[in-house]
Amino acid sequence: MKRHLGRTAYSSAIGILAIAVLNGTSRDAIAGTPPPLANNPLPTPLFTIDQASLSIGGPIHADDVLQKPGPSVAIPNVGLGLGMPGDELDGISFNRRAAAAGSFALLFGVDRETIGAVPPDPGLVGLGFPYNVQQQASLNQAAADMFMTTSLFTTTGPVPFAPRVTINNILVVNQGDAGGVDFDLQPAVPPSSFVPPGPSENSDGYTYPTSSLRGPAPADIYFSVSRNSPSLITLPGSSGADVFFDSNPFAPGGEVLYANFNMLGLQPFDDIDDMIILDDGDNVFEPGLDQVLFSLTRDSPSLGALGFSPADVLTSSGFVVHVFAEAGGIGLLPTDNVDALELLQTDDIMSSIIDHAIFPEPTSMTLALLAAGLLAGRRRGTSRR
Repeated sequence: MKRHLGRTAYSSAIGILAIAVLNGTSRDAIAGTPPPLANNPLPTPLFTIDQASLSIGGPIHADDVLQKPGPSVAIPNVGLGLGMPGDELDGISFNRRAAAAGSFALLFGVDRETIGAVPPDPGLVGLGFPYNVQQQASLNQAAADMFMTTSLFTTTGPVPFAPRVTINNILVVNQGDAGGVDFDLQPAVPPSSFVPPGPSENSDGYTYPTSSLRGPAPADIYFSVSRNSPSLITLPGSSGADVFFDSNPFAPGGEVLYANFNMLGLQPFDDIDDMIILDDGDNVFEPGLDQVLFSLTRDSPSLGALGFSPADVLTSSGFVVHVFAEAGGIGLLPTDNVDALELLQTDDIMSSIIDHAIFPEPTSMTLALLAAGLLAGRRRGTSRR
């Protein structure tokens, strides 16, 4: 059952949002500079895109780790033992164990066929946040975006009885043209624009470098490649469900097997879409001590064998895989597909939504009226004192 915002929480959230707009976005817009379309924008993570993406070509490959601006190459394919035609890097993660301490929201991406299970939550729409997976999919924009769950998790799964807005999701990074709260991918249009059907981008992996989400990328990185990547014959593994580790991704060589498919409870022809690594610090997967959160491609045989969905977030701490977050629990259909994963440490999901969710670009008239109303309210409050 949905739990919508109570009147007090809703009013408080409106006030927080209005003050944030007055103090930040409205000033920028009135001054004539493009405002960021979030009150406290999340930094854009490092990311990967698939072979069919519009940005592939020239210096950009499907087995490079990318960054803003550009996009540009952050970690070249050869540094990960890749670089053969047809290689695709479809899972990347730094060690996110510290960020998973306490509670967190899941950040995720979806593929081009995903349509979402639920419309945007009316309470969040009323707060000015109208974008979620279903809404973005209806505009042919969802596949290169990053969404955030509207409920909390710990390393054991969903937090029971935790306060939440609803079982849904919300847009936090757009593919392009969201006042900088985007991946610099194509098409460079805001999240309110319809994109005609045709070739598009797909972000199929992303990761933050530190628990604080900012700072230079650490040397140690974990990764997986697609089942059909030619470089699997030279990597120390054989499956698209193997996870590799590289202590120096800026130089060729040094790749080792972190966890093979069997250690994760998977089959050799499974294919990991993306993953979050929670390692105890020795960079060696130890069943019972370390944990991997991940999703699988639509054609992975374990999905049918175990009754899982490609939109389920799965987990393993060794030899047995189970569902960490069901598709419906994050606002997706069982026929959808999660193909990128990250997490955001937080114990207050409402504040995280107000801080990080993308909102439509306000018109100058709306901003002027909002500013005038807020200033009038402040003056009345001052005169009463």
